[in-house]
Amino acid sequence: MDFLQWSGKTPQPQEEEEAPDDGYLDQLLQGGTAPVHTPLGTPTPHSLLHSKTDPYHTRPLLAALGIGVFSLSFSGDGQCLAASGQDGEVRAYGMKSGALAYRFSTNLFQSPATVVRYRPDQRDRRNVAVVATASGHLQHWHVPTQRCLTKTVEQDNVIYAADFNAEGTTLATAGSDLAVRVYDEHKHTLTHTYKTNDAWEGHSARICAVKWHPKDPNVLLTGGWDRTIRMWDVRQPNTVRQWFGPYLCGQGLDVMGNTVVTGSCRLTQHLQFWELGSGTETKSVDVPVAGCEVWACQFIDLDTISVVGSKGVALLINHTTDTILKALPGQSSYYACATHSKHHAFGAADGNIAVLQQTG
Repeated sequence: MDFLQWSGKTPQPQEEEEAPDDGYLDQLLQGGTAPVHTPLGTPTPHSLLHSKTDPYHTRPLLAALGIGVFSLSFSGDGQCLAASGQDGEVRAYGMKSGALAYRFSTNLFQSPATVVRYRPDQRDRRNVAVVATASGHLQHWHVPTQRCLTKTVEQDNVIYAADFNAEGTTLATAGSDLAVRVYDEHKHTLTHTYKTNDAWEGHSARICAVKWHPKDPNVLLTGGWDRTIRMWDVRQPNTVRQWFGPYLCGQGLDVMGNTVVTGSCRLTQHLQFWELGSGTETKSVDVPVAGCEVWACQFIDLDTISVVGSKGVALLINHTTDTILKALPGQSSYYACATHSKHHAFGAADGNIAVLQQTG
């Protein structure tokens, strides 16, 4: 059962000021035509040029599964790449061989495995990944033994996003019920639930992205359909900062230092860069592929990001020089990207997983 069949929703076109209907994300996962969303009162986006050099080697495809890859995550040592997808299974591939190393199913209710995230390794707890599903199940797995360690259910929620803080001590999740949840990883208990009917204090539509600050274990960013990015501090009871603009339908959110990047599922202003401290937009960039929409983006370093989206968009971009460093060929939509050191992975709607290895 695919995502659209599971939800039983049918999307409808909408105007810019209207809230997204419940089937829009499902339609995008099917590769359908999305409504056009153009931000109001925003600066002219930068154009991108192609680099004249190519310091990346494209490794053979790790898989051609025939089912959508919704999420990718490297293990802490970079030796394995885990992929979750439409069939509710998680597959982990050895990076040296490219072969399937481990496989397990979370498919309790025939629902997609929407997120997989390796937890940052700790002294006595290594190779653990969390898997979230469209039925609201949250599971911890020891990947080498394919053993489920814990199970939690978020009732009446489709979990679209999950992320560990850099220390691996806390986990945040978010999804269709508009709540941001924070879990203690040592006690496996829920410590915070951020949800409110006040649009000034919480999200008013699906939350599709969560990201902890890599240097501050207390600071968390979220974004989704309500076109707001919210900053949370687990020491505070409410949002500590918010800003309007990005329209996120996947993990189109990352932060490094004092810079936030967002990737929007619309036909212009695909990438925007923001100052974390003030929420001020510093730059926007259009991906030069007609009709594309961005699903996910991730910092590789302060200058470089990976970007995936519809119309075969799978790119490495130097946003400082407005240069495309590498573009993968293909027509299928890409939903997920992940990076570890010099390896950069891309997961597609047709089940293909490609890896770029930096040679320079």
